[in-house]
Amino acid sequence: MKTKKVALYVRVSTTGQTTDNQSLELNRYCERMEWKIVQTYADKGISGASRERPALDQMLADAAAKKFDVLLCWKIDRLARSTSHLLEILTHLRLAEVGFCYFILSWQPYLMSFGLKAASLGFVFTLMMVAMAIVGVLLSRYMNHTNTPRVVTLSVFLMGIAFMGMCLGRSLIAAVLSTLLYECALAMKMPAHAAWLNGFLKDENRAAILSAISTCVSISTAIFFMVLGVWIQHVSFKVGFILPAVMLFSATLLTIHINRIEEETTVIEQA
Repeated sequence: MKTKKVALYVRVSTTGQTTDNQSLELNRYCERMEWKIVQTYADKGISGASRERPALDQMLADAAAKKFDVLLCWKIDRLARSTSHLLEILTHLRLAEVGFCYFILSWQPYLMSFGLKAASLGFVFTLMMVAMAIVGVLLSRYMNHTNTPRVVTLSVFLMGIAFMGMCLGRSLIAAVLSTLLYECALAMKMPAHAAWLNGFLKDENRAAILSAISTCVSISTAIFFMVLGVWIQHVSFKVGFILPAVMLFSATLLTIHINRIEEETTVIEQA
């Protein structure tokens, strides 16, 4: 199979920042994917809103000359801040038949950082999906006989443990187990959380409240990953897992508190 020729694009907005963290992780990712890096284009001290960037202009010219097959950058906002400018760049790459991808915080580059080969990603993904399916089936079978708030609390706590394992793990086996734990905890949380909400929401208000909750979750998730993206640029990739771990442990304490209030309210109403 032909080795892909990859170009890296990195950018920082001020001269006081460095592109080293971006370049380091992108190089590691390409090494695990067995991609050949042919050029790194770096714009330093230039805002993403600016259309006049020497390295970006050179990259687009080289793309038109078909000097590389794929463009890889740390985050999509490294390439452009405005949607219109981003679409122009992506159109240029498409016409030049150059692929584009950006590095995201996910289990794939994390496991590959421990030496997992790209050819094994499909098997690991299948393993995780099977584990999630088994957890989901078992939980749905016993959902009516369990305390759903406690299941939600347990799942959030396990997700925090998984992220700590990702941060502290020193072997591929530990990394796979941590990632597997996270996926299983996620499979626990989704049906239990839905059942918890359905248990105390009134029918006439349920749809509106669930829609509002979904919107709030989407907004908070976007903000969380924006903060995480900034955080991960200033620390090593693995250390970046500390932030979501701390937030999940905080969420665990919050769900425990909410569960206690709910139980106390139920006791008072029954009395």
